[in-house]
Amino acid sequence: MRLRKVVAGRDLGTAKFVCRSGDLMVSKIDARKGACAVLPPELDGAVVTSDFLSFEANPELVESTFLDLWVKRPAFAELCDTISSGTTNRVRMDVGRFPFLELPLPPLRVQGRIVDLIDALDDALRECADAAVRLELLWWRIADDLRVSVAGLPVKRLGEVADIGG
Repeated sequence: MRLRKVVAGRDLGTAKFVCRSGDLMVSKIDARKGACAVLPPELDGAVVTSDFLSFEANPELVESTFLDLWVKRPAFAELCDTISSGTTNRVRMDVGRFPFLELPLPPLRVQGRIVDLIDALDDALRECADAAVRLELLWWRIADDLRVSVAGLPVKRLGEVADIGG
């Protein structure tokens, strides 16, 4: 979930709803395309139109971070698609059916462990990406050093050192 635009509440033409951090936010129009997420702390107090549903997660049953991971899965978007209907450019989720979607829910302790494991994987992926950037910079530095170090060396034609087009 990301901040799309900042506008004054009076400039919203439709119904306005205030959302809280940790709420499950669902787009009636684009849930079937994956537009679902738990509202992050930095967006606490955001105002949305009636095209968005807001659900307060029960912390005794579901950890908000686990719920966020779950609703971002392609399988959840597919579930939302099964309860959406309408014509081209007017397809909307049937709000009355949304609360009846089933969510396989492990105990809170297991949810927390799943979140911790995924966080550890995210950290490892970031470290790999950082290492790849450092390695690429090193590669370019070595390539540049190679270009500089060949200056002044004797020159041979490529056909003399390799059989080309044999």
